[in-house]
Amino acid sequence: MPAHPTRTFSPLATVLPERTTPELLYLESKFAGLVSYGLSARLLAETLPLGRPLHASAVQRHAQATAQRLEDELGPEQAMLAEGCQAEWDELPRPDLPLTVGLDGGYVHSSQQRSKRDGWFEVMAGKSLPAAGPPKCFGFVQTYDRKPKRRLFEVLKAQGMQMNQQVVFLTDGDEDVRDLPLYLNPQAEHYLDWFHITMRLTVMTQMAKGLRSRDRPEFATEVTEDPGAAQVVVVAMARQRLPRPAGGRGARA
Repeated sequence: MPAHPTRTFSPLATVLPERTTPELLYLESKFAGLVSYGLSARLLAETLPLGRPLHASAVQRHAQATAQRLEDELGPEQAMLAEGCQAEWDELPRPDLPLTVGLDGGYVHSSQQRSKRDGWFEVMAGKSLPAAGPPKCFGFVQTYDRKPKRRLFEVLKAQGMQMNQQVVFLTDGDEDVRDLPLYLNPQAEHYLDWFHITMRLTVMTQMAKGLRSRDRPEFATEVTEDPGAAQVVVVAMARQRLPRPAGGRGARA
């Protein structure tokens, strides 16, 4: 009789295709988010009885696989993530005290940048501060991330945010940062940082002061410096950029 081909199989390999224990994957991802891959590998190899060398490339590969799995678990990106209606919100239990969320953006430039468009990317970072409990920090690359609104929404939900809970968003005047927290919570209040707004108003004021009349060059353009007028401009811009959702609150500056 002809011999049948034989082979061995491992049910554990089917359950754990990474061939790495979940505890080690957790520690590798945790340390890789705080320090370099090489330092993470050396630290884990010294403190854990692995019985084998742990290379920085393995830590990098495992951390990227974990990040990709978490990315795949995110829901789809939507313009409005507020769930339910006013009748459903009224039936929710009494919420906790308001959440305070701060958002800001910045540019990271390469030390070997050759042009203004090459070798840089924009980063958005923030912190969510509940009234009770530890805060949560988050960040993403604005020019690369495809689900920024969903990512922020999931961070707030992980802290127990309800649709009937007040949330205070603190952002600057940048359009990308200002539009990110829109329609995440119907009870949200949006505050614009006055410092970033006044910087733009100062530039506009200086430009207006430099204007001269062609017919009467000796007369300069008169520019009002009434702070009340500037406040009206900022509030009008905030209301235009941050429309009030149904049953929600407006925007303040």
